[in-house]
Amino acid sequence: MEKEVKELFEYMKQEKNKLQKLEKGLIELKSERDGFTDENSAFYKQAKQAYDDKYKEYDSYRKQVGDGIKAKKAKALDYKKKFEDLQT
Repeated sequence: MEKEVKELFEYMKQEKNKLQKLEKGLIELKSERDGFTDENSAFYKQAKQAYDDKYKEYDSYRKQVGDGIKAKKAKALDYKKKFEDLQT
């Protein structure tokens, strides 16, 4: 069980770093988009589309990470229950 818990924490740490990088990219794109005052300009539309695409990627990845964490946590809890059952 200790191995599974360590794997869970390592996975969470790695994914947190990846999510932070994606968030930083989102912030940069938002800043670029917000730098344009004319919402009808091609530059604004291009920046908005880039931001929207990156946000979809971020949101999808965030959900994937959440599902991965839930699965690893369930596995660790299953091992814990098996371990407790063996001791009784």
